[in-house]
Order: sequence, then C-alpha cells, then structure tokens
Amino acid sequence: MIDTTLSHFRITAKLGEGGMGEVYLAEDTTLGRQVAIKVLPKSFTADSERLARFKREARVLAALEHPNIATLYEVGEADGVHFLVMQLADGEDLATHLQLGPIPVHETLEIALQIAQALEAAHDSGIVHRDLKPANVTLAPDGQVKVLDFGLAKAMENGSGSDQDSSQTPPGLSLSPTLTAQMTQDGVLLGTAAYMSPEQARGKPVDRRTDNWAFGALLWEMLTGERCFSGETVTDLLSSITRDEPDLDRLPADTPPRIRELISRCTRKEISQRLQHIGDGRVLLEEVLAGKASAGFQVPGDIAFAAASASKSGRLGWLIAAGLAVLAGVLGIAQLPIGGPEVPTVQSLTVSINPPEGVRLVPGGGLAGPPVLSPDGQQIAYVGRDGASKQSIFVRPLDEPEARKLEGTEGAHRLFWSPDSQSIGFFTVGAMHRVPAVGGPVVHLADAPDGRGGSWGADGTILFAPNYTGGLFRVSEDGGAATPMTEPGGSDAPSTHRYPLLLPDGKHFLFLVRGRTVSGADTEVSGTYLGSIEKGEMRKVLDAVSNVLYAHEHLLFVRDGILMAQPFDPEQLEVEGEAKILAHNVRFDLRFSRGVFSAVDNGPLIYQQGEGLSRSELRWHDQEGKVLGTVGEPDYYVDPRIAPDNRRIVFRTANPAAGGTLWTQNLETGFRTRFTFPPADAYGPVWSPDGRHIAFGMVDDGERGVYVKATVGGTPEELLLEGYFTPQGWSPDGKVLIARSASETGVGGDLWAVPLDKGAEPTKIAHNLEQLRYARMSPDGRWILHCSAEASTGLYVRVEPFPPTGSKWQVSTGQAMEAVWTPEGDGIIFASIDGDVKRADIRTSEGSFEVVGIRDLFSTDLAQLEGERLDIAPDGRLLISVPLDHDIDHSITLETGWTSRLSQ
Repeated sequence: MIDTTLSHFRITAKLGEGGMGEVYLAEDTTLGRQVAIKVLPKSFTADSERLARFKREARVLAALEHPNIATLYEVGEADGVHFLVMQLADGEDLATHLQLGPIPVHETLEIALQIAQALEAAHDSGIVHRDLKPANVTLAPDGQVKVLDFGLAKAMENGSGSDQDSSQTPPGLSLSPTLTAQMTQDGVLLGTAAYMSPEQARGKPVDRRTDNWAFGALLWEMLTGERCFSGETVTDLLSSITRDEPDLDRLPADTPPRIRELISRCTRKEISQRLQHIGDGRVLLEEVLAGKASAGFQVPGDIAFAAASASKSGRLGWLIAAGLAVLAGVLGIAQLPIGGPEVPTVQSLTVSINPPEGVRLVPGGGLAGPPVLSPDGQQIAYVGRDGASKQSIFVRPLDEPEARKLEGTEGAHRLFWSPDSQSIGFFTVGAMHRVPAVGGPVVHLADAPDGRGGSWGADGTILFAPNYTGGLFRVSEDGGAATPMTEPGGSDAPSTHRYPLLLPDGKHFLFLVRGRTVSGADTEVSGTYLGSIEKGEMRKVLDAVSNVLYAHEHLLFVRDGILMAQPFDPEQLEVEGEAKILAHNVRFDLRFSRGVFSAVDNGPLIYQQGEGLSRSELRWHDQEGKVLGTVGEPDYYVDPRIAPDNRRIVFRTANPAAGGTLWTQNLETGFRTRFTFPPADAYGPVWSPDGRHIAFGMVDDGERGVYVKATVGGTPEELLLEGYFTPQGWSPDGKVLIARSASETGVGGDLWAVPLDKGAEPTKIAHNLEQLRYARMSPDGRWILHCSAEASTGLYVRVEPFPPTGSKWQVSTGQAMEAVWTPEGDGIIFASIDGDVKRADIRTSEGSFEVVGIRDLFSTDLAQLEGERLDIAPDGRLLISVPLDHDIDHSITLETGWTSRLSQ
C-alpha cells in the first residue's frame, strides 16, 4: 500500500503488523501532519454487525485524551478499506528496548509512572486497555511514554467475546481479540498471552484490575529483562499465569521494598485481593521517585506490616507486641521479650488490618460511617456485613486476632464511642442507640430519622445530629427528651449541621455546617464551626468541609483526598500555624462530606484509602430476585430510569471524571449518549409518558432549577421551574410533573405538582415533612407514593390521593428507602432500609386505598449507594443499581508514630 492514498491520507511506509491489522506511516494531506494508519483485517470488516459495534466503541475511545495516551483521531473508510487514524508516537516500543536487557531501576520507575498515569486516566473514563504489553508502549527520545491501542481489544471482539475459531484457540484466549487463529498456530500468541491476567486465561470477565495485573508483569519485566510468566507452549504459559507467583528474589538488589510490594499486589491471582485502583500505584511510584516512600513488606494473614524504623530507647507498646507475635509466627522465630531499655522500639509502624474471613467492611465513606478508635486506643469498631446477613457492628480489640460481631446491631451505621471505651453509640434509620462494646442489650436513646453523627461527653451528654437537614441536639446517655442545641440558617441560606465533636473541656464542640443558597449553590457558610453548650453561640473556625477530629492538640480533616492536621489551641479555641499532611488518597465521600479516618490522644491513627464512591452494576431482576442480565459496563450509576418504550434508560453517573452528567443508553444496541454536559450538574431524570422528553434538575453556574429537554432533535433544555427542586415523576397524561424541594426553613421537604402549561403555578401537595424521598405517581394518575418521615417516625412508604384530599395511608410496616408502582398499579415494590426488596399488594377504589398484604421478594445491597437505585420496566422487570463490592479495599490502615510528623 506504499504511496497509495486512503481518503486524504497518503501512505508513505509500513510500520508493522499484528492481530489488529497492518500499521502504516501516513501523511494527513489536509492538516499537514504525520499519523499512524491501522488498516483493519478483511476478516473483521466483513462482519457488518461487528464493524458497526466497533465504530460505536471507537467513538468512546476517541474522547480519551492524555499526554501518555496515543490519541485515536478517527475511523475511516476508503475504497472498501476500513482503517483507524491514530497519533504517531515517536520513538521505539518498549519491546524493542527490552531486547537490550533490564532497564535501570530509576528509569523503570519513571516509565512505569507514566504508564500508570495513562491507565488511571483511561480507567477514570471507564475504559480498560485489556492488552497492555511492551509492544503497546512507546518511548520517545525526550523521555515521554505513550500507551497505544487503548480499548481496541474490546472494540474488536465479537458478540461472544472472541474473534477466533474456538476449535483452534486454547481455552481462555478468546478474551484476547487482538489475536487471530492463524497467529495462534504460528506461535505468535506467546507475546500477548504472557501479560494475560488469570481471569483472561480462564475466559472470565475482565475489568480495570486486569490492566493492573499486566502493569505488574510489565514492571517486573522491565526490572529483570525477562518475562514475568513464561512457557514453551501457550498451554504451559497459561498454566504458569494461573499457578505461579512472581519470583521477587530475581529483582535487582536496589529495587525499593515498596516496589516489590506493588508488583506482588498487582499480580495476585484472586482479583479481589489485587491492587484495586492503579491510582494507588501511581501515588506510590511518585513517592518512591521523590524519596518519600519508606521500606516495607507484606505479611499474610489478618495483619500486614510495613515501614518500621527502630531506636534504642523506650518500651514496646501493645501494637509492637502484637506485631512481633505475628511476625514470630510467620517467620518462625522466637518472640522477643517485651520491656527493658535494651529492646529496640519501633518509632513508626504502619499496619493493615483486615476483617475476619467472610466479613466485608461496609464502605466507610457513605452511610456506614468510618471505623472508629476507642478513646483508650485499644479497640476499633466498624460496620461490617457477615455473608448475606444485615450490616452490624464489629469490634476488634487490637491485642486479639479477630473482630467480634455485636448481635442485635443490625442496620447500624455512624458509630461513636463512650468516653470510658465501654460502650458504642450508633444510629439505625429512625433512632440512635447504645450497646456495650463486649456485646449485650441495645438501649434506645433518641429518635433520629437519618442520623448524621454523635459525640459522647464525659458528663454523660450525647450531642447528635438526628437528621440530614437541621441542627444538633443533646440527650442524656440514658435517653430521654432531646434538646435543640443549634439552629440552621433560614430560607435565605438554609444549612445543615452534622458530625458534632465534643472537646475535652466538655463545654464546647465542633461540627460541620453545610450551607447553600436557595438556588442550591454552596456558600461561604460551609465549614467547621465551634459551638458552646452553655451559651449557644457558634462561630466558624476552619474552612474544611469535612468531619473533624481533635487529637494531640490538632484538628484532623480531609481536603482533596489528603488527611491534614491543623494545630488547634484548646484554651483559645482557635486554629493556628500551618496544616501538616498525614496521609494521601484517604477515602472521602463527597455526598456526605465525610472522610474515613479516626485518631485519639496518645494512640494510633487509622484510615482507609481509595475512592469515596464504589462503582455499581445495573442488573435486571425478576420479582423473585433472579438476575436476568446486566446493562452496560460497571459505572457510578445513580437514578436509573427506564423509558416507557422499554428500549432506553437514562441515568446519572456520579463518576467525578464525568462531572455529574446524565446519559441515555439504548438497551438493544448498548450505545450510550451523553444527554447533559459539564460544567452543569444534572440529577433526578424522569421520562415523559411518550418518551420524547426528559425532565431533570440541574445546577448551572450556581443557578438551580428543573429543566425539560427533548430526547431527539438536539433542542436545548428549557427551564421549567427555578429553585431547589428535584423531579420525581410525570402524570400519565403528561400534563403535570411531580417534584420535591427543600422546605422554606431548610429542614425537611415539600412535594409539589408542577403544571406544564405555561403560566400555571405549582401547587404544594405535602408540606414540611421531616424527610421526603422518591415520590412517584400511580399508573392511573390517581395516587402519589413517597418515602417520608413525619413526627420523627422514620422513613416509611406512604400514599396520598391526587389531587390531595388530606387522606394518607402508610404502606410499609418497616422503614424504607424508595418505592415504585407495579405497571398494573396493583402493587408497590419497595426497598427496606436494610436493602430487602418487598412487595405490597394493594386494592383501590374511589377515594379508598387498602394494603392487602406484604411479602418479601429478595435482598440486595441497595443501602450502600446514593440517589435512586431502583426502577421497574413496563414488563415488570426490576432494574437495580448494585454496588460492586470488589471495588472496595476492605482493610484498615493503622499507623503508630504519626504524631512525630506534627513537629516536622
């Protein structure tokens, strides 16, 4: 094809060939630049359905822009030849470079860092490479690294996940669609198979952790000059991948210990134990290159140790004793005696504590709240889930091998300790309780429809936030009447108060204020405030929009994923000096403005690392709970809504990289289309009855309102209603939109009927409920259901006539999060606060509503995610956003000696 022309591209030289086709150097005669042309194989382009799907995937890949990623410019066709136009990456590929032998450690780490940055950018956009190998990495003379062929492996696979003749392809290789059957026969396959993950080798589904595996194998190869896994045949190679461990002893002697640990984490066979996020690897590489990373090693079992430095003075504490006991058992050495000045002391020790086998740590950034240290520093309490049971409190004494479950604490979240470390306060939806730390009877303390944190004082006073709206209250540790302590802002600047923290003097407390204008935009009101129990005054002391802890005369908080410590004068009650960095990549949930960390005076620091949000998967269920299939790829799904034609969905993605935008997806083709665009933040989408429009709430440049936009035709959105409103549903005749808003006081919520006729005024249906969530209109338009709390009763499913008459019926017997009508209107399906999905059979007549019975359907983990997670299709199938538990790192990092950094 040399000297031929494809469209406006003139082919000048051949660069190479592979399973994805031949690659040529070409000149773009229109823009006057050199590009790489990849001509697709005829065997691939002959399949029209597969080619069409490839083009859809390529559109997504073309949006991927990063300095370390070779950009896909376009997909072209000329004279029956299909081709890709890609950025020309200067330099040689890494495979060629490795033919010269191993790469020096520092140079390897610089290359690996750029590869990690490329993977992180792609993963944040929902793109998995699937075929990372040396041949797909180029090294430019100026040191810049580029990763090629992102996502093309997925784009080129056929509907079954393979483009190969299964009779000629070894098991597991169908997930490497860049390889042809002929290449398999020729033995060329060994080059790519060497970087396959165990799940690829076994023919199982893959995700971003597959790239993390290949990254670890690539890092090992750069340091040793040899492939991490090998074999004479493909079968031998795949066997090695699924059976053998990397030989870390073959790494150069000057390889930093943390790099050895990174390789080990990346190449773990079990995907749930592997490095979960490449961003964590990227941070580690940056620290090692900057000389900030300390030596470390991993120990199998419940406790893993890293980073220890020794001195000759002092005594070993309880943690060091526990550490030596574990190390003695693992390494087969005698345990050293504790005590005596001659025994070396570890000044700083970082420990990873895992929950017991079979127990999952419920994500600490969300509803569950973070793990918390007891005031004496001897125990950790956290919310865990034991198998299929409800989430409960687990207590881990740090000198014991495992945590114990506290029976009777099902549904617990947001824990806090008594000052004597003997009891734990906690919330369930609707109430606040206490329980002995060793287990025992649960005592009700106060009503709390949706608690947002508590703090227990030495005098027996408990300060708590009973709701996600409103102020703080105080109550005795023995229960009784609760007394208001703070008053949130009024209608001009409503605010919420949460996460109280009583200071050591027992007279003052800190708490988080989240403020907003009536348009919904955050205000300068937001931050950490100081309050006084006696005087009732409050003033701002810190701009941090985070939960705050006081320890060692510092305030600890999270800002941009970094755990900070700000000096605080406990007498003047003022911050002073400069904040210090304690830890990077600390989990922080933007929804709740809460970081996952805990610390106490003269004790350790604990925190969790990783993203504050977990991805979810959209699953189809029948009404008995059977999984019928999934929709699209895992993402940060919120508010999935099914179109009336049963062929499309709209959803919001909470992925920070996507900016809180709405997308539609065709259920038949799988093609996804962005519906709203950054910087505007859209939420709460609902379909019109004819499926031609979507109403949604949106914040744009600080202005909030409800908008309507057509699903076809590209017309701009039209402002329907100004203010802090969230659409909830559409009347069957298309004339009325149901929306909820914050009440005028900023406490609770109101429900509105919004006529779509121009000039018509909205009318209030329900007024000043303590909580209001997820209102829906019945299929016949005569009833409205909503999840609401009234008179501190907690969240229940309630039904009212429409138009309202003043009548009301409670549907759920237990507290519930969200509900939908069955398509026939003869039932209501709702999710309890624990995630149990139930169905209420109903009977209605003119002005009369009756619940005939309620039955359990199935259980799921709905409680872990934000927004609406449940919808029902016209054919009765349920669509549920289910959190992907394997995205979560279930370990807790515990660090001693952290206070030494406060004086640096």
